[in-house]
Amino acid sequence: MITRYTLEAFNMSIKYIWQPRKGKTIYYRRRIPSFLEHHYPELKSPFITKTTGTSNLTDAHAAILTINEAVKKEWVLLQEKDKRGRNNSQILKDAQAHLQDYSITPQGEGSEPLKDELFDDLINQLPTEDRRQLYDLPTGDPYYQEFRDKLIKDNVKAHEYRSLEILREGLVLKASEYVSIYAGLKGLDNNSKQIKDITRDIKQLVEHLGDRPPHEYSRIEINSFIKARLDIGVKTGTVRRNFNSINAVFNKVNSEYEIDHLHRFNRPNIPHLGEDKKERKDFTAKELLALSEATKESNNTTDQIIGLLIDTGMRCSEAVGLACEDIVLNAQQPHLILHRNTHRRLKTKNSQRVIPLVGTSLCVAKNLSLEGDWVFNKYLDDTKEQFKTDSANNTINNRIRVILKDKSSPSSHSFRHTLATRLRDAECPESMRKEIGGWATSISEKYGSPTNLQIKAEYMEKSINY
Repeated sequence: MITRYTLEAFNMSIKYIWQPRKGKTIYYRRRIPSFLEHHYPELKSPFITKTTGTSNLTDAHAAILTINEAVKKEWVLLQEKDKRGRNNSQILKDAQAHLQDYSITPQGEGSEPLKDELFDDLINQLPTEDRRQLYDLPTGDPYYQEFRDKLIKDNVKAHEYRSLEILREGLVLKASEYVSIYAGLKGLDNNSKQIKDITRDIKQLVEHLGDRPPHEYSRIEINSFIKARLDIGVKTGTVRRNFNSINAVFNKVNSEYEIDHLHRFNRPNIPHLGEDKKERKDFTAKELLALSEATKESNNTTDQIIGLLIDTGMRCSEAVGLACEDIVLNAQQPHLILHRNTHRRLKTKNSQRVIPLVGTSLCVAKNLSLEGDWVFNKYLDDTKEQFKTDSANNTINNRIRVILKDKSSPSSHSFRHTLATRLRDAECPESMRKEIGGWATSISEKYGSPTNLQIKAEYMEKSINY
């Protein structure tokens, strides 16, 4: 509702002003959004109506603006409340927000009257018959608390029940709750591959052993989880990587939140660790030649990525996430620069490196369109601000099989191992091999200099055996 009136020399429009009768009190009146009407069951009409306390339009103007700002803030909070409980991964966050609605800290600290108010509100959500049965039981009955807690858990939202647990026990984190906290501490997006992998690893743990604080899992239980994973055919190396991930999450959160409980996920006992490992096959010289001939003059995105991988030993994700400015062709020694960017993380800090461009990779790089921000826009997901590396990797591996006409051919990751083997055969020093592949724990003082790049390029050219 908008009323137009003249204030001195100005015509002004004020929204949500309502004056039932001329000369009488002016009110603020605004329709409640339909998705928020359930918060106002006491109102007879779908409008918020508040008095300004004045019949003077000039005085009412300031009051209307003040009331409207308060109403908008209230509606934002109500919308946030309505979103709670919809995402299982956010139960802890929603529970802590629920506690703060009652002026109770996220750790469950607050005055007893405030805690009683929250508890009473939970009880009031119970069906009438359940409340009657509860009130019929004497509070001293040993069955009373168990029955009451079960009723509350069965009838309220998960985050509301979690807030009650925090109220009683303090903030004791369950295994599943570590993931979102870890993501926040590390500055990682919940849609990132790393967080998705961690979520999967901890979900598997929780499904087998239940969702409990990490220190409550016994070594016997952890060993049973390991055995269950191995029994379904999971490789011992995969189990170890899963535990490394879980261990890192628990340790980081416990350290930052000053949780002193010790868990038992470090140094897991994995029987026959590494004995089931299959060595990754290198590409043969004949296979490299076939791949080179198929890709070095191609305008197909997948072929271009394969061509870049052949003589650089990059990871697929590193190539897919290249920015145009990362490829430097007008230098004495053409090269590419790998570093973390806004849309792609690197596996480790040591993965940041400078790689000379030689052979097939140099031919492909010269044919690329380097206008714009990213080399391979095809695999860019703008909404998530990241590259679809899994999709790219699958497409690339399928293309390799087609080119080589072999369903059991090496995968894109084998380019890394193949280049390492080639460089070793070319008598390239180990320190330099590690720098090229991104495995170096330390780098030489001349790293990235023209001389350093030229020496590396010579070894890489010498390694070309196809």
